[in-house]
Amino acid sequence: LWSQLSEDKNFTAKQIIPISPIPVNWPPPIPPLPTHPPHHTIPPLPTHPPAHRLPTLPGGSAYPPLPTFPPSAAKPWSPPSKPQPWPPAQRPPVQYPPLPPRPSPPTPSPVRPNPLPTLPPAHIPSRPNPLPTPGPQPLPPVQQPQPQPFPPQQRPKPRPPIDRTQKWQHFCGGSIIDTNWILTAAHCVESMKHTYVPGSIRIVAGSLDWRNIDEQHAQVIPVDRIIVHDGWTQQSGQNDVALLHLQSPIEYIKEQDKVIVNKVCLSREKMREHSGMATSSGWGFLSKDQRVTPDHMRRVDLPVVDHNTCRNAFSRVIGVTQNQVCAGQAPRGNCMGDSGGPLVQKEGNRATQIGIVSFSIPCAVPGYPDVFTRVSKYLDWIAGHTGLPL
Repeated sequence: LWSQLSEDKNFTAKQIIPISPIPVNWPPPIPPLPTHPPHHTIPPLPTHPPAHRLPTLPGGSAYPPLPTFPPSAAKPWSPPSKPQPWPPAQRPPVQYPPLPPRPSPPTPSPVRPNPLPTLPPAHIPSRPNPLPTPGPQPLPPVQQPQPQPFPPQQRPKPRPPIDRTQKWQHFCGGSIIDTNWILTAAHCVESMKHTYVPGSIRIVAGSLDWRNIDEQHAQVIPVDRIIVHDGWTQQSGQNDVALLHLQSPIEYIKEQDKVIVNKVCLSREKMREHSGMATSSGWGFLSKDQRVTPDHMRRVDLPVVDHNTCRNAFSRVIGVTQNQVCAGQAPRGNCMGDSGGPLVQKEGNRATQIGIVSFSIPCAVPGYPDVFTRVSKYLDWIAGHTGLPL
């Protein structure tokens, strides 16, 4: 190291720092640690408890004895006496002020029936001609035919006068099931079942134009009583059926090859599921946006929808049960004003009503068919209120 430092020309001897020598006894010795704990002197514990002595006064004299008292004489125990009832309370008499004189009842004003809309019955398709009657049979040669007089012609019954002083409007449809009975929907007349005034509703039959009551075969008849199914609820939509009783009977009218006014046949198929095509008719709105009631009756052919498909379509809206039947496919369907009208199917040569227009998603919405009350499920209810042999 010195040789290397001496070769450095810039190195001088002054740059070397001397180091003092290390002492001989460095580092100092460390005293040994104790190997045993120090001896702790513990006083001996007492082996016997101290004697308990009465305290003494200063000087060693004892305290004076405590005074004693003679025991008190105990009384013999006796059962508690029965509680005595409270004396009856007497309410002070109350003086009420005299009542004011009762006012005399007001004189009732005559009640005028409010004009309500008509309920035209449904149009029933015409029936074909009856079977032709056989022609005259040849007579024996001895017997000659004799001219027969014509049977007496019955005069038509006079119709009740038509009230033309009030303005009427259409609101629901219906179907004729007898000369004095109309079948319709409960939601059409439910609001007036307890307050109905006879004559507030009238039906129009025999005319495709409900406003033209002057037509040759038109019949306008007031309704004197309405019957709503007790099980009808607007929340569930079930049991949507009602009956209207007429003040005077309907006159059935037939002309040669067509039927003008006649009753409809009711379906008796309670278990069989309907299929195929069916016809619905009425004076409902032509569309949801154009709320215009047509003058003439409209009809539409609808495909009957099976029960499972209809139930699944309304699963998030309302329940559909076996007491209902569904039909319709957009853009064909019912609209507001068609309620209560019939859903009819042809069975052979006759038209049979299978449903009553109940509700729908107005009007003819894709994916939602129209829902009808199934007539065959309510034959017993209809017969029980009308007495008809159904």
